[in-house]
Amino acid sequence: MGAWLMNLWCILRSYPEILLLAFACFFFIYSKNSVIPVNWPLVGMLPSIILNSHRLHEWVTQGLRECGSTFIFHGPWLARRKFLMTCDPANVKHIMVTRYPEILLVAFACFFFIYSKNSVIPVNWPLVGMLPSFIFNAHRLHEWVTQGLRECGSTFLFHGPWFAHMEILMTCDPANVKHIMVTRSSNFPRGDDFLKIFDVFGDGIINSELDVWRFQRKMHHTLFSSVEFRRFVAKMSREKVENGLMPVLEHKAQQGKAVDLQDVLQRFMLDSTCILVFGADPGSLSLSYPIVPFSNAKDDLMEVLLFRHAVPVSWWMLLRRLMIGEEKKLAEALKTIDCFINEHISKRMEEVRESKMQTKEKDMHESCDLLAFYINYRFEDEIGISKSFKFLRDNALNLLVAGKETMTPCLT
Repeated sequence: MGAWLMNLWCILRSYPEILLLAFACFFFIYSKNSVIPVNWPLVGMLPSIILNSHRLHEWVTQGLRECGSTFIFHGPWLARRKFLMTCDPANVKHIMVTRYPEILLVAFACFFFIYSKNSVIPVNWPLVGMLPSFIFNAHRLHEWVTQGLRECGSTFLFHGPWFAHMEILMTCDPANVKHIMVTRSSNFPRGDDFLKIFDVFGDGIINSELDVWRFQRKMHHTLFSSVEFRRFVAKMSREKVENGLMPVLEHKAQQGKAVDLQDVLQRFMLDSTCILVFGADPGSLSLSYPIVPFSNAKDDLMEVLLFRHAVPVSWWMLLRRLMIGEEKKLAEALKTIDCFINEHISKRMEEVRESKMQTKEKDMHESCDLLAFYINYRFEDEIGISKSFKFLRDNALNLLVAGKETMTPCLT
């Protein structure tokens, strides 16, 4: 027996890695099978948590059961980490309520964050309403709203913070939309808050009420239902697809590069809408992908309008008074938008004036755009509407937003 031990000792001295390997095997097996974590020298209980990480909840539950509902987890010596783990209700109450209430607050905040982020139907929390769900899903707003409408049966009421008095009815039911917008539109006035938020649209159809809205709707219906305008739209769309959209897609295909289809279709709709409204093509959809300041400014405009919906009126009005934050961005965007629109209105009015002086018939492309229709329309017998430069500007902006911001999401 003594000779056998002596031989074993000689082997281990000659090959210490065998001793190390044997210790590692014992270390691994014992740490993995031990219900109560072993506090090893240097590494503490870390091996136990690593070897049981795939079943962490079950392992912790077994450890608490074996240790009488409470034990201290020791980390590696160098880390100097110790964690008290307990499931005893008396201990939990003492720690989270009596001694450290901030822990309870953090736990509630974590639950608040996770539940609001993962909930399809917005949760109406006390004080803050559904605002947390809106903030957590702002990066995927369209998808989140679509999911919420689907789960709620196409209609739900969005509740904002209590102090903001912000309630928004959201619906995609065609019957509800027709009832609100057409059948009983007089029962659903825009209201002062709506007009304050959308003041940038001036006296256009978006802000119009009652008789003025009916008149503008009638005027638009007259143009949109005409054979000449429909031919103009068909001709313009075909030319834009052949000369704008297809060359860009073919060029990208030849290069073998990925295409940001949303950006391409946004440029396509911007050009198409400008042709319909002004009779002029800004040329944003081309191989060079030019930067169009008007398009960027309009995107900023829509972002600020969404911001106005999400905060109390007094807050964004204070930002506008101080000219800071989102309202400063809106003011800069409006300068670019007004410059773009005013330039095209002046140019179009000059062309219409020259055509009348020369009594020369204009072709389809020049005579059927919406701006020319407004300029040539007679307002003498209508209710309190004057064909001023501001009226043309307001309606041009309304039509640009209505055309691009509604069709682009449908295409993408």
